[in-house]
Order: sequence, then C-alpha cells, then structure tokens
Amino acid sequence: MASKRKFRPMGFGDILDEAFDLYRNNFILFVGIAGVVYVPLYFVYGASNGYMQSLGPSPWSTQVPPGDFGGPDITAMGLSIGVMFLTLLALMIAYPLVTGAVTHAISQRYLGEQTTIKHSYMVVKHRFWQLLGTGLLFSLLAGGIMTVAVISFAVMIGIGAAIMSSGDSSTVIGVILFILGVLLAIPLTILAAYFVFRFIFAFTTCVVENRNYGKALSRSWQLSDKHGWRVLGILIIIYLIITFVSAPLTLFSSLISFIPYIGPIIAGVVYALLETVVTPMASIVVVLLYYDLRIRKEGFDLQMLARDMGVPVSEHIIEQSSQVQYDYASASPASAQPTQTYDAPVYNRPVCECCYSEVGIDEEAVVCTACGKTVHAKCWRTTGGCATPGCPGAGSAAPKNSPN
Repeated sequence: MASKRKFRPMGFGDILDEAFDLYRNNFILFVGIAGVVYVPLYFVYGASNGYMQSLGPSPWSTQVPPGDFGGPDITAMGLSIGVMFLTLLALMIAYPLVTGAVTHAISQRYLGEQTTIKHSYMVVKHRFWQLLGTGLLFSLLAGGIMTVAVISFAVMIGIGAAIMSSGDSSTVIGVILFILGVLLAIPLTILAAYFVFRFIFAFTTCVVENRNYGKALSRSWQLSDKHGWRVLGILIIIYLIITFVSAPLTLFSSLISFIPYIGPIIAGVVYALLETVVTPMASIVVVLLYYDLRIRKEGFDLQMLARDMGVPVSEHIIEQSSQVQYDYASASPASAQPTQTYDAPVYNRPVCECCYSEVGIDEEAVVCTACGKTVHAKCWRTTGGCATPGCPGAGSAAPKNSPN
C-alpha cells in the first residue's frame, strides 16, 4: 500500500505535529489497544482494594486493639497480599504486550498500512518473551546507570557532611567535598539520563525489526549515535508535557482513593484512563524519533519512496548498521509455488499469513505467486503451501493460525 505521508527529517515541532496528527486520526485504535487491557486490570484492582477496605482495618493498623487477631483482619491481610501479587504479575505480563501492540500499530499507521487491535496483539503475542526480556534488560541497564550516578555524588555529599560534623582541622575538605557533590548532582544525573535514553529504542527495534535482548539494545545505541542529546531533550520535554497534563487526574485519583469502599474503584478507573491515554502518546514520539533517525542515517525516506513507486526490478539495499544485504525479487509466473527466498527488509516488514508474526530481520520467507502473500519459509514447509484462505496454493491441512 502506497503511503501518502511525506517522509522527511523532522525537527521538534514536526515531531509534535506528526504525533498529534497520528494520535487524532487513530485515536480509537491506539486507545483501544491500551484500554482493552488496562481498563479491566485497574478496575479489578480498584474493586479488590475497595472490598478489602470493607473488611475492616488491617492487622498492622493502629485501629486494631493489641492482641486482637480476629478473622476479618487476617482475611484483609491475605487479600491485600494476594491483590498486590496478582496486580504486579498482571502488570508484568500486560506491559510488554500493550506497549508492543501499541508500537506495532503506530509503526503500521505511520507507514500508511492498516492494522487492527486484534491484529496488533496477534503480532506481538508470538514474541512475548523477547519483549519481556528486552524490557527487563533495559530496566536493569537503566537502573544500573542511574544508581552509579546517584552513588557518585551521594558519596561525596555524605563524606563531606561527615567530615564537617567532626569539627576537626579537615572541615575545609569536608565543605569542598559537600559542595562538589551538590554541584555534580545535576550534571551527573543528566549524563546518566543521556546514556539511558541512548537505549530508548530497544523496545521499538524489538517490535519493528524483530531484534531482541542485546541486539535490540545495540541497535538502539547505534541509531542514537551523534543524536543522543537531541533525543534526550525531545523526550524530556514530551514527558514533562505528559506529566503536566496528567497531573490533575493523578492527584484526583490519589485523593479519592482514601474514600472508603467506592474511592479505590474510582481511582482504579481514573488510573486506567491515564494509562490508556498516556501510553500511546509517549510511544508515538519514540516511534517517530526512531524513524526520523533512520531517515537521517539510513536513507529510509528513499526506501519508502521506492516502495511507493512500486519498483518492479530487483534492487539491493544495504543496512549500514549490520551490513546485511536485502534482496527484493519481483514475482514470477502466477503459479502456486514460492518465489525466491529473501531476508525481510528493515521497514514495513510483512506479516506471515500462517502464524500472524512479522517476518524477522534474519528469518527466511517466501512469497506465494498465486496471491502475493508472504509466509515464513518454515510455515510454508509445515503447511505444505500458502496458508492464505482462498488461495489456490493453500495446503489442504494448513490452518491459518496454526504455525506448529
């Protein structure tokens, strides 16, 4: 499908305009992807919390008389622990799926392709462990970087304060260390944030390019090379805008949660709405920055122009990041057999009609010359032909969603 979007390097204003345009034109799709998971999750959490409050004060509450270990209190404690555990587990499972599905939908719509809520989840569910693992690696890396930065200036401040409080002749050294630690706090935090945001595209590359774990982090670092400060500045401004806009609802939900019984339910619904609305907006900006860097560094706009022009001849595009050559072969006669195999392109990667998973950067795929659909080579062999319903090349025992 030829896109009507003009692919070009974007400044901060262009990214904001493009982000709001994408959000406005695809509001139901993006919010629907996040809401279909977050709304039930937070509602159940709020309802459980409200029910727990109806059982009375918890055992650690000051309202419980000493030595009173009645049934309601024990039940409240058990429910509290259960709700906390289940909520954390649900959020751990939901976050990579929701963020991955939103990222896929944003990428598809930016490239001018169609997608749905169901299809977006079908694509990312096959790589749940890749998304979860990549997200955990990023979190550990980001946490480690920020911890080193905080410890660096906190140690100086602590040692300086300790020397100052000793009152001996080395007080001057303590003052110097204390002031130096305070002065370095902001620069070290900014520097740490710079390194963290160099890896911000790991999740996007995992979804769009089917890279995972260390390869996704490495790809993000390579993409943001020489653009790290620009990426940091844009994303900080965007996150500040999002925080400022969502602050009233966040405060409201925090305050209303103290109202017995009904308060936690309302707070859960408000939190769900916040997550549903905020998640797509933050992801849109990250995806736009990802494609902007690819346009600036890899000629992605020229690749898309060639796609939109429907270039029929074979051509070779070299992806500089991995020096992998991609082959685009034109279709051969319309018979139900696979064409020449090829490595999937980095952009607009096709989705296998058999397993609903996008064809990865290193995965072999074939194109059915009867219907033009792309299928994993392994899926083609498994199903004995094309898995597209109604295609003359479809195998007799080839369920569309059974990759086996």
